[in-house]
Amino acid sequence: AAPLAEPMEAELGIPLLGSVPLDSVVREAGDAGAPAVASAPDSDAAQVIVGIAEAIAAQRAAGIVRSLPVLS
Repeated sequence: AAPLAEPMEAELGIPLLGSVPLDSVVREAGDAGAPAVASAPDSDAAQVIVGIAEAIAAQRAAGIVRSLPVLS
C-alpha cells in the first residue's frame, strides 16, 4: 500500500483499492488521448488500474456501495 494513503484509509474507513505507480506510459497515453490500459495493457500501471476497476466492480456486484465523505 502507499504509505501516504494508509492514514487516510484508516481515517475515512475505506479500503485502499490500489496504488498506481508513477509511469511515463500513463502520462504519454493521456497526452495522446488513449487509455493506458488500452495502449500499454502489459505495463505495471495499466495492470494496477485494471485491478482497481475489478475491485470496484466486485464490490458493486456484492452490493457494497457507500457514499464517500467530502474532503475539504
